[in-house]
Amino acid sequence: MFNITSSAQETLNSINDRYIVIDNIETFFEFSDNSVVCYPVIHNIYVDESSKPLHLGVNELPNVIKFSIKSNAEAFENQRQSKLVMNTANYLDTFRSALIKINVMYVQYDNEFLTVDQFYLLSK
Repeated sequence: MFNITSSAQETLNSINDRYIVIDNIETFFEFSDNSVVCYPVIHNIYVDESSKPLHLGVNELPNVIKFSIKSNAEAFENQRQSKLVMNTANYLDTFRSALIKINVMYVQYDNEFLTVDQFYLLSK
């Protein structure tokens, strides 16, 4: 696993990079016959930021069936719920591309902050 040191963690918190949390990769992605669905909560997306550019950018990606993101934080400030529906083929590649379009820098997984690329390599 890749560890972010406590000083790096403090830096992450101080610059407020965008991240998502995945507690269990086996339950994060929901599979059906021809699609994969996930519901990432995007952290550090601020109230004055429009979700429209993110919505449009992700929906233009190949293999994305539909991406939606809440316009406002509902449960916690600076967190927005989203839904990503992808074709089953190459879904991890599509998920990585979607995170990059959303400007997500880190995935908190197994109590560690991994870069999007570190998480991608780990989950392949």
